Parts: sequence; structure tokens; C-alpha cells
Amino acid sequence: MHDNSVVISYFDPFDNFENVRSEFMQLVPFQNVHWKASNGNIRTVDSLPVDFVVEGSGDSKVDVHSSNLPFIRLLVVSCKSIDEYRAKVRPLVKHWLSSTVTEDGHQMASTPMIFLYANTEVVDSNLFKSVSLIDKFSKDFPTTKTLEIKSVYKSPKEREEFWLHFANQLRNSILNNFQERLNEYDRKLKDNKDFFEGLLLREKLMALYLSFKINEEATVQLNEIRKSVVKKDKVNLPKGELEIPSESEPFYTADSIVDMLKNRTITEFKLYRYFFVQKYKLILTNANKNQQCIDIFKLIREFIKYIDTSYNDYEDKLKFDYQFLSSAIKMLPKDETSDSSIFYEINAEILLLSRDIWLHGVALQSNMHITGKSSWGDEQIKYKFDITQDTFSNEETFQENFLIKTKEILTFYNKASITRQRIVDILSIEIGCLHYERGEFEKAVAIFLSCYEYYTQTNWNAIGLNILKIFVDSLSSCEHLSTLTIEAEDVPVTTALGNAYLNIIELVDDLEEKKDWWKKFLEIQEKYSTDLVHSTDNLFNLEIIPNVKLCDANVYGCDIILSNKGFPEDIKADSIILTLKNNQDMFILFTQNDITITKESKYINLNCSNIIYGSFEVVSLEILFKGTTFIKEFDNENGSININIVHMYYQSQVNVDICRSKELSLTSNTLQLILDNCDELDLLEIEISVEQLNERIPISFSKDKTLSKISFTKDSVVKSLDYYCKSQLKSFNLKVHSNFKKKISDTTYSETKFVKIDAYLPVSVSVEEIFKKEFLCFKFHLNSSLKANPVLLYSSSLTAPKDKSCFSIYGDFKPETPITLSDDITNSCMNCYTVKSSEKFNEDDIFSLCVKYMSCKKQLDTLVTEAILVEGNIEWFEDFEKWKIFWRDDLLPMLKYNYEEFENSNKIIIEEGCFDIKSIARSLKMLSMESTVSSKILKCLMDLSAGIIMNQIDIRAYTKNIEPDEFLVPVEFPRFEHFFHISFEPIESFKYLNVTNPVKFKLKVKNMSDLWNKEPTDECFKIAIVNNNKWLIHGKKSTNITRPELELDLVLIPLERGYLDLPKVGITNKHGEMIKLDNANSNAIFLVL
Repeated sequence: MHDNSVVISYFDPFDNFENVRSEFMQLVPFQNVHWKASNGNIRTVDSLPVDFVVEGSGDSKVDVHSSNLPFIRLLVVSCKSIDEYRAKVRPLVKHWLSSTVTEDGHQMASTPMIFLYANTEVVDSNLFKSVSLIDKFSKDFPTTKTLEIKSVYKSPKEREEFWLHFANQLRNSILNNFQERLNEYDRKLKDNKDFFEGLLLREKLMALYLSFKINEEATVQLNEIRKSVVKKDKVNLPKGELEIPSESEPFYTADSIVDMLKNRTITEFKLYRYFFVQKYKLILTNANKNQQCIDIFKLIREFIKYIDTSYNDYEDKLKFDYQFLSSAIKMLPKDETSDSSIFYEINAEILLLSRDIWLHGVALQSNMHITGKSSWGDEQIKYKFDITQDTFSNEETFQENFLIKTKEILTFYNKASITRQRIVDILSIEIGCLHYERGEFEKAVAIFLSCYEYYTQTNWNAIGLNILKIFVDSLSSCEHLSTLTIEAEDVPVTTALGNAYLNIIELVDDLEEKKDWWKKFLEIQEKYSTDLVHSTDNLFNLEIIPNVKLCDANVYGCDIILSNKGFPEDIKADSIILTLKNNQDMFILFTQNDITITKESKYINLNCSNIIYGSFEVVSLEILFKGTTFIKEFDNENGSININIVHMYYQSQVNVDICRSKELSLTSNTLQLILDNCDELDLLEIEISVEQLNERIPISFSKDKTLSKISFTKDSVVKSLDYYCKSQLKSFNLKVHSNFKKKISDTTYSETKFVKIDAYLPVSVSVEEIFKKEFLCFKFHLNSSLKANPVLLYSSSLTAPKDKSCFSIYGDFKPETPITLSDDITNSCMNCYTVKSSEKFNEDDIFSLCVKYMSCKKQLDTLVTEAILVEGNIEWFEDFEKWKIFWRDDLLPMLKYNYEEFENSNKIIIEEGCFDIKSIARSLKMLSMESTVSSKILKCLMDLSAGIIMNQIDIRAYTKNIEPDEFLVPVEFPRFEHFFHISFEPIESFKYLNVTNPVKFKLKVKNMSDLWNKEPTDECFKIAIVNNNKWLIHGKKSTNITRPELELDLVLIPLERGYLDLPKVGITNKHGEMIKLDNANSNAIFLVL
């Protein structure tokens, strides 16, 4: 039976209830039961448990004072005939109903109900002539509700609807009975004048509310009971004896307080126990089982505290505590909570309290104890503990039971939560120490292996050191043990011992003892050459200086500060290795060999000749000493260290670089390989690879296939390298890796850098062809291709094919000062070229337009560097020189200039927000840059934010030394098209014309196709003169052209005064398509008076 549940009793004389028990069990518990309190508040019971209990017999009397009085009493009957009903069923029902009436004639608080179990025959026929069986029950027993229970249904839906309706009736009956009892108890309470009767009514009300899980009202009644008892019993109660719980009488039950007061058996202990039990019942009304566990545990601890305070001098206290906890652990809910972390943890806490009380009792009873636990020998009170004597009948039994109890506690803690790791390790240590005392060294080693490290890491050094020494002694005693399994790996015992010796050296303060352990460590290392990995913590003081400096040509260095913290003597490290990693998981190592580490801190320079440029995080620092690696690992948890490695300039260093070719072409893409100081190398290997862009390879080094990597040696290296774009893109990144070996050194060097290559064309060129009688004209429009990057045009020139000398070209353009080109197509620079040929034109001829230009960004970068930053200061430049690559590649690209301001007023100013001066200052601080250099760089950048005005003399002086770039544009000769030259020639000359006076003209037409190197065709063309309202035309206005040349005689009569242009002429081919014309009179105008 559930605690605090609603009870329904049933009497089943015909054994029918079992046929429908499963249906009843599916109805309960009732969900979301709503009850309206007297103050108008709605209480909702999420889940209302209901227990079905069997009544002993039909004539059994139920105790009307019982707090567990059934809400409903059921009689389950069946009837198959009239005779059975008259002779057996009806008398049975009458007799059963009489038991629902008390001896004084009052109706009992339980609601009686009759369940008629019916089969199909009963449902479909009438046993009586005029009424059905169910109606007969209602007529014979009108005050008792009779419900029919079906066993056969027409469909699953009917079955579902029937039991849903049945459940609602049962729920409503329970609620009505609940409300009737409340009303009855409240009425009696108002009229009551007897103390004991009032107190009993309070108990009944509390029990009633508890059965419905209504915590607030039940708590009110309990508080009223407490106030009544305190008010009644003004004299202090006797303490009374401790009532020790047992299996037959658990502690979570209590007598009625009314009975105890009436019988004068109440004591302080019984009163406290009573309220303890009632609080426990209140806790059970909480639907949250985890919260139930927490509150029950608090209640248990409060009671233990009360006993320890009030009954500390009672000799049965220890025995009571033990039995109480044994009973209390059964109070925890056992359903869905049994798999929760809170349930496991609280079980472990109670079992731990119980175990320690057991240890206390055993120690007092037998003097047996566990090393490290209190012996309780100095207590004045000699507590009795004459229970569980079979658990400590001898030392062996005692120790075995201690292990069993402790392991059970550990099982619960391990299932609970990792947050209790400390208590888990303490318990494990207790087990380990017992195994050590028993000579079970392997078991001790297995436990201490996981414990001592935790305590040393959490600075419990005293505990950690003792555990460690026991661990070392145990491990040394396992002579046949060669390996230990640590984190699923087999570790040699010598390795574990070596690490343990080092841990002891860390923790021991006494110098002589430290020397002894250091000697043991050196002996085991010398004997077994064990490869150990151990933390540097507590053994070394170290600090990493987070910047890199240039130590020599192609050699970079990083400083650390290191000293001996934990060793009893100076040690000579074989090597020190600092490992860095970038975001592409590429590693570089800074190393130094043969370093003596003393107590005094000193700077140690670690060098690297295999450099990778970029941002890195420190991964680890390793100190290698006689096969032992002392390591310090860095991550986000213990503070990451960022180091930025930038390319520094050194005059004699080998440098392999790549950039976009200065000579751009519209038909090809070329990279330029830069090799500095590579002539005197014994070995040179270069690998250039393409970095992915949006998970794709953006370019290829082969036209026919995807080739994202290309390699060269010293003998096969090239100066330029073609590439092919797979799609339109603005830029891409290359990784350039080089290995080389200098003739003057045995060291093999390597260098890896990441280079951004612009892929867009900085100059936009469009071309238009104009055909004339004796020459061809090219008209070019030049602009910058990007708004953010205007360019300066130095010159443009058109050249003929190299193998042709027949062309004469006019129109090369070279302004006195470079012209600024923007991306505005309405403000283009136009270049026109006329092309004449002494031979016929060939459509396969390809000319070349060479545009010499320089980006305005490049011009201003140069001015900023030379005129503003360096300012001709040679002494300062000597410090700056090694940083000039960093300035060029990292800082200058940040600058975004206001080009319009510079063009209008010679003022160099950068756009607002293009960089963060504080961020740059922090970056410079992380470099090994001289303060004079960094301060001037920052001043230069801040001045650029405000704006610096340059004079024209300085601008011209610094700009003229910059070599412009070239852009080659192939210009194809126009494809062959038929082309005619036409002209109107007056027969007689005149100065002006008179309106309506006729004028004779000769229209000459010439086919210019023979200028092209093409075979003549018989194609027919048609010429037509277009009428308009300005001229009246006499003559042949339309005809076919069948010869290379044609002349037409025309008479034109002007119809308007003013300036008139000549009529339009059009020539079409046989398809009606217009043919290109060179009209000699296209711009001719005649004055008509």
C-alpha cells in the first residue's frame, strides 16, 4: 500500500473482481485531480495514488476512527437468475450495507457502491418481467449507487469509452467523499470544546489532506497540532528512553498523539518522533522524487543532530543511531528515483554515517579499529553496542565487513556524481590502507594508483605524501609485478616507481630526505633507462617570454626564464624543447642542448632553424634529462600563450618568396619566384601549394588538370610560374615551403610562409573599332577595375605583331604627369590609335596594348614609408630594417586611404576604422621590436589618422623612383566584314544653296573589302537612299551593287532653309542586314537660303 494514498476497499463474495482487476489498475493513479479549497484556490494533484484492499468479510465492522478509513467501499456481485437474486444476492447486499452504519446509527464516512458484474446474457435480457436487473438494484437499494461492469464489448472504442466514463464516476465519488469528510471534520471542529477531540479531528484532517497530497493544508493542521500540544503541556516533558527501531517496528511509523496524551505515555523523544514521522509524510506529497530524497535526508540529519545533542549521555545512543539509520534508508522513495544521481548520493551518505557509527561501536566493544580512523578511546561515556556482533567476531571478520560496507558506499558514490571525487578517494584510501596492513600489496597498489595523484593535484600534500609512500612501498613489494594498467595502457613498474619518486621529491621539504629519494630516482634511471614523462610543476620555475627574435640568418629564437625549484642539486638537461602550434596544426620547435639548471633564475635562448611564419600557441615545454621528459603543457584552462612569428629581414639570409608578376597579361596568369642568397647553397628544395578556398582548390598549375602543388630543386627552379584560375576570384593563398642547406653549415634549414596573391586585373580596358577608307582606328577606354583601388596611368602604347613591318601606328599616349583612373566609366581615359598598312589587312593579326600603371595604394604606401616613417633617418632605419618586411606585409595592407582627399589637396589620410591602434600597439609589444621603432610606427599611424599634407616636390621625388607595372592586352584585328566607302560629290561647286533650286550630285560607292586579305565573292548588295522631308531626290534612289565601284547621278532639291545634312544612305546584303559604311559626308552640312 502506498503511504498517504486513497483507499478503496472491496468485498468480492463471487470472485468476480479478479476478472476486471487489470482494468481497475489501468485507471489509477488518477492524473490531474482538481479540488477547490474553502478560500477559492484551486489545488491540482498531479497524481493521486489509489489502493484497492480486500475487506475481510461482509459483516466485518470497519474502525470509524481509523485515519486510513476507505473512501469507497465496494461490493462486487453477479446474478444469473431471479431465484439467485432473491435467495442469495439481495440478502447479501442488505447485510453488507448494514456494516456501513456505526453502532450509534450514523452513516460511516466511506461511500458504499455496488458493482454488478454482468455477462452478455444479463445485459441483453430482463430477469424480471418489467425491469432490468440494474433497475431492480436501484429500486431495492435506492440510496446506494449501483454500477454495471461489462466484460464483453462491441468494439475497442466502446471498451475505452466505458472505462473512461467509469473512471470519471469513481473519481467524482472519491472527491465528493473527500469534501464530505472535510465538511464534517470542519463542522465538528467549530463546535468542539474538548481538547482531545479537537486534537483527534486535527489528526484526521491532516491524514485526509495527506491522502490527497495537499501539502499546504496538511502543514497547517500539523502546525495547529504542535501549538495545541505546546500550549497543553506547559511543563517540560520527560526525555524518555530511546526507542530503538527494528525490522518489525520501523522508525517512520508513530502512535497517535491523542493516544499518547490520553495514556500519559508521551515523552520528549516520542513527541519528536511523532513530528518526525508527520514531516516525513508531508515530504512524500511532493511529486518530485529527487526533491523527496533531498528533504528526507535533511530530516534524517536533523533528527540525528537532535539525538546527539539531547541524548549524548545515553548509553544506547550509538546503538539507536545505527538502527535508526538502517531504518531511515528505507524511507527513500524506491521507484523511478532509484536510477537518479541524487538517490545514489544520499544512499551513500546515509550508509557512510551508518558505517562510521558501526566503526565507533566496534572500537568501543572490541578495541578493533582501522588505521587512520578515530579510536574513540578517550570518551567518558561508554556506549553500548551489543548488536551486529557477528560482523566483528574476530579481526578478519571485522576487516572483511569493513571492506564490504565501504565498497557498497563507493558503488553508490560512483553512480552518483563526479563532484564527490574527494570523498570517493578518501574511502578508496581507507580500503587501500587496509589492504596494505593485510599485506595485500597488489590490491593496495591498484587503489593508490588512482588516489594519490588527485590529492597532490588538489594541494592536499600531507595526505598525498603519505599515500605516495605507502604506494611506493607496496609497489616495491610486488616483486613479480612488471607492468601496471594505467588509463588502458600497460606501464612498466619502473616507470611508475620513477614517477612516484619524483612526486615524493616534489612534496618532501627535508633536504636530506629529498636527497635520498633523488638518489633512488637516479639509480632506477641508470639501471633500467626508463622513459619517463613527468610534469614540471613543483620541480621547475619557468616563464616563457612570448616573442620571437632573429638570432642569425634564417635562425629565430625564443627566450625562457628557468630555475630549479624542487631538486636537491643542480641538474644538467640534455635538451630543452619549446613546441608551438598554429591553427592548421603545424608545429615548430625551439630547442637548446646541454643546459645546466640551477636554483638561480636565468634566461635561456631556444633556437629554431625550421621556421613557420604566423600566429602560434605554445603547446608544451619539455626538459629532457637522462631519459626523463619533464613537460609543461599549455591550454586554455591553465593559460594559453600566443606568439606571433613575423618574417624579419637579414641581409645574408636565404629567402624564397613568391608574388604576382609585375607584367600582367589578359591571356595568362604568372607568378614571379623571388630567390635571395640562393646561389651558394648545397641544397635547395621548394614546394608551392595552393590553399583551399571555400573547400575548393581555386587555381591549378596545369592547364589540363588540377595541380595544386608544384616542387622545384636548385637545378630545376624557375623565375616565373604560370597558373590557371578555375573560376573568377579576387585573391588566393599559397603556402611556400623551402628546405635548404648552406655550404658553410651542416644545418638543414626550412622556411614556411603563407602568401596572399591578388588575382584581379587592376586596369579595365574596353575597345571599339572604327573603319575608314584608308585606315583602321582603335578607340580604347581605360579605367581602374575596383572602386577601392584607383590607379595611376603612366602611358599606353599599341604595337603591331612582331613579324609584321607593314603597319604604321599612330596614337601612343604618355602624359607629362600620371593620370588617375577611377572605376567610373563616365570618366574614362580614352586612347585612339590609327593603323595603316602597306599590305592588305589580315584578320589573324594580333596587336598588343601595353598599359604602364601603378596603383594609388602602392604610391601612397611608398610615400608613407619613405617620406613619413623613415624621413631619411639612416640611424633609425638601421633598427627598422629588419622589420621592413613586417611593415610591408602586415601593417601597410591595413591602411585604406582617402584617395580623393589626396588628389584634391595632397593630404594623405586613412579611412576611419581601418585599424585599431590599441590592437596594433599590443601586437607590437608582443614582438621583440625596439621601442624606438615601435613608438615611431605608432606615431606614424596616428598621424595618418589625422592626415598629413605632402608638397608636390616630395610627391614627385618619391614617386618617380617607383617602377610602374605593366598590363598587356592582346588586341585582335576585327573579324572580316564587308565594308563600303560612299561620298556625295557636287557636279558644280557652290557656297550655298537656294531653297527649291535643284543641285546635281554624284554618289560614289566603293567596296573596300579588297583591303582585306580575302578572296573576292559574288555576293550581291543593295544601296538605298532614304527619303526625308528636307530634300526632294530625283534619280535612281535604290539599285543593286554588282561591281566594286558604282556611281549614281542624283538631283537634290532642298525643301527647307537653314543648315541641312545630306540624305541617309544604307547598304544591305542579300539577307537584308546592314553593311558597315565609311560615309565621307557624314558630318557635311549645307547652308540653304
